[in-house]
Amino acid sequence: MGSRLGVAVVVMALAATALVTGCEGGKDTESVSEVPCDDAAFRGQDEELYVAQATIANATGGGGDPATLLLDLRRGRAALAGYVEKHPPCDSALQEIAASETEAVVAIDKAIAAIEDRSDPAVSLRRALKLLESAQADLAQSP
Repeated sequence: MGSRLGVAVVVMALAATALVTGCEGGKDTESVSEVPCDDAAFRGQDEELYVAQATIANATGGGGDPATLLLDLRRGRAALAGYVEKHPPCDSALQEIAASETEAVVAIDKAIAAIEDRSDPAVSLRRALKLLESAQADLAQSP
């Protein structure tokens, strides 16, 4: 399972690099996904942020069936990661927010791996939630 987490970390790092370096002048010229950057679309991620934060908050409570927690975390992770991948920002300040969200996805992956290994996911969950709350606040303050 450790190698699977390592692969996920590498994939997310590559996605973050594409987000941060791939957009110029409204077009994503070198991104692996070849999706044009769009600041307005990137800002429209309220629902995805909410879903990711809610699933993390639910998992942080520690109660409940591990299989249900895993399913919820995977859904929240997929919603956020998919949105950021499909709506990369152009603006450098928004790219920093996207990088924080990508870090949160990596933290969610670590929490999922911890739950699968029957170890404590609390540190990773707290980190993911903190990153997403910060991203949400930064998005609210961005012009």
